[in-house]
Amino acid sequence: MNSLSLMNADCVDNFKIKDMGVGLSKDTKVQLKRRLQSLELRAPALSFTKLTYFKTAEGIKGILKINTPGKIFRSVSVGNCPFSVYNQLENKINIQLLSWKKLRFLTNYLPKEYGQSQRKLTGGHR
Repeated sequence: MNSLSLMNADCVDNFKIKDMGVGLSKDTKVQLKRRLQSLELRAPALSFTKLTYFKTAEGIKGILKINTPGKIFRSVSVGNCPFSVYNQLENKINIQLLSWKKLRFLTNYLPKEYGQSQRKLTGGHR
């Protein structure tokens, strides 16, 4: 198992890349790091992102997971190239993030009758 936690003394990134038998090159990891830094800007505050690649009989399986207080975003994809797998993962996560943002900010304008339990589900805070 090769685990790479990408931390920098100047800037702390809130993500981790795990290589479980795929054999990602250093260049591939650097490019994935850049993509995760971009994704990190769109993710909720106080989140931690984990990208894991597994070697399977079907090819390369990727799991992209963003953990936040009260919400988990997760996507899974399989392909032959780490970048094509990542593109699919990021597209699925982007859809989840957009949906969450719409609901989160919508709750600030919902009437009180909407209910506190629904606010918790959408991430709204009061």
